[in-house]
Amino acid sequence: MKEQRHTFDEVADVYAAIRPGVPPAAVDALWRHLALPPGGHVVEVGCGTGKLTEHLVERGARVTALDPGAKLLAACARALGPCEVELVETTYEAWASDGRACDAVAACQAAHWIEPQAFLDKTYTLLVPGGRLGLLWHLDTSEGSSFWRATQPLYDRYLPDAPNKPPQTIPLHVAAYE
Repeated sequence: MKEQRHTFDEVADVYAAIRPGVPPAAVDALWRHLALPPGGHVVEVGCGTGKLTEHLVERGARVTALDPGAKLLAACARALGPCEVELVETTYEAWASDGRACDAVAACQAAHWIEPQAFLDKTYTLLVPGGRLGLLWHLDTSEGSSFWRATQPLYDRYLPDAPNKPPQTIPLHVAAYE
């Protein structure tokens, strides 16, 4: 059975068209947190169709964007247009950095697909001293609402094993990697 995180590639164009962008306030907060030097290098985990990538590039970051989906990466490349982003078809866990370090690791809607300790261990090996980790995701606050009650039967029928809850939180010791 295919892992759920790999199914997005099958509908990459639809995903690109309907997935909301990253709210500007979230991008601003992330950018302040990352505190990149000019031209700083960011490894983006699970770039998908480039919803965060475009903001990182616009602000002057050098980006290595990782995603396991070839179709998602193609959609990302189309969305970005001509620019110098390294797009790599791989998972974060499997990516070989070839000893390259980065100023920041960022993920938007992707960190919860990776076992937390493995994610943090990999991040620790990649970051330069003083490097930062920035994570963004939408939290579902609809549980119990009329929308949630109306759509829950669909989840129960088609995704009976899905937790239908906000993503697992990354442990608090993430601050130790700043």
